[in-house]
Amino acid sequence: MKRFVAHYLYSSSNVFHQYIVEVENGEVITFYPFSEEIESTVWLNGIIMLSLTPDYAFHHNTLLSDLIAKMTDGTNSKNPFTPVYAYFLSNVNFTNMTITEKSELIKLSDS
Repeated sequence: MKRFVAHYLYSSSNVFHQYIVEVENGEVITFYPFSEEIESTVWLNGIIMLSLTPDYAFHHNTLLSDLIAKMTDGTNSKNPFTPVYAYFLSNVNFTNMTITEKSELIKLSDS
């Protein structure tokens, strides 16, 4: 199991500020507010998005709002037996919340 924390966590229509996501066997097992330092938590400078999609193709010309809406669709009302995956979007321009040419989308894993 591995823990990640980022500035923002998106899940369907919800946005959370400074949340921890726990990933085990490539799937999200839980997420909760960051309240204190927990050993071995990986800090990420960007956005974590929860998704039902096991592999997502990323295009730099996509609007950030469209990417978030498409990737996180259905994550709040999922069947408890459906796996949820976490993706990290790096190099986001937080001033105007846009994707940059240097942005990368990385599927989070515990390996």
